[in-house]
Amino acid sequence: MLNKKIGLIAVGCLILGIGIGVAGAQLLLRFFLNTGVFTVQAGEIVNFTVSLDEQRGQPPAQVLMQLIDESGAVIASKNAVLQPGQSTSLVFTFSAQGRVRAHAELIQSIAQLTLRRAPTGSIEIIDSLTGEVVRYLFSFDPAGLPGGR
Repeated sequence: MLNKKIGLIAVGCLILGIGIGVAGAQLLLRFFLNTGVFTVQAGEIVNFTVSLDEQRGQPPAQVLMQLIDESGAVIASKNAVLQPGQSTSLVFTFSAQGRVRAHAELIQSIAQLTLRRAPTGSIEIIDSLTGEVVRYLFSFDPAGLPGGR
């Protein structure tokens, strides 16, 4: 009788733990921003910018930004915490011509989602000698993704 009660308590605790774990997993939301491969010349700077489009007063989100070469190697990365409305940039100067792609992962743990919350991003290619933008390659917004606008 005592073993049966202990067994029922153990099963109840297991079910409760699984329920709490599932609820906790639902509060973690990830957004991804990705580009295709693009070419950068020697002496050019990639300015990869990510912004958190959200109303003030909402919680911040963590962002991991990466530039990845054709072989899949990460050649530059940055971690940052973005408050609503803030932007951050990953800036990398190329010493030789290369082909890369940009990747960002925005991770947030938030109890109440808003319809506006979404990361946006852009990439500018800048001439390191003149400081002028020579190409504006991408402006991307994951509209239509879960939690996107």
